[in-house]
Amino acid sequence: MVILFAITFSCLVWFGATPVISEAGVFPGNDEVITDYESHLDSRVVMSGQIVETAPLTIRTETETGEEMSIRITGIETQFAEGNVLTVYGILQPKQEIVAISTVVKSAGSYWRARVLSAIAGLWVLWRGFRHWQPSIRAVLIKRRQEEPDA
Repeated sequence: MVILFAITFSCLVWFGATPVISEAGVFPGNDEVITDYESHLDSRVVMSGQIVETAPLTIRTETETGEEMSIRITGIETQFAEGNVLTVYGILQPKQEIVAISTVVKSAGSYWRARVLSAIAGLWVLWRGFRHWQPSIRAVLIKRRQEEPDA
């Protein structure tokens, strides 16, 4: 059992340490671009962030460590609303600009809707689990509840 955990953990570390390979379709994202902007100039990137300005179209991106950057998006004609989340695939230019090849916009309210629906689904699964299964902490097992015979 310990060996299985060790193998799983080492695979997670290995996956996290793999570099970005643009030839394989894995393009630099928010973390890579913000921390090392100059090395990704004139290459394809995928950035995601909240729209903070519409003229010119600007998104605020953030890394997992909390570093932030504003990026101007050019090369698209579509109008977007402030507050929505935009994912852009394009070519990184100097002066914090991306020439867009493709974009996907998600309305700001879709995240709350997804979280509420996920919470409801999770509660439903827990209810079904406790209704049909009986956990035993002392024996460290979960067994099926006995069906009551109809009298």
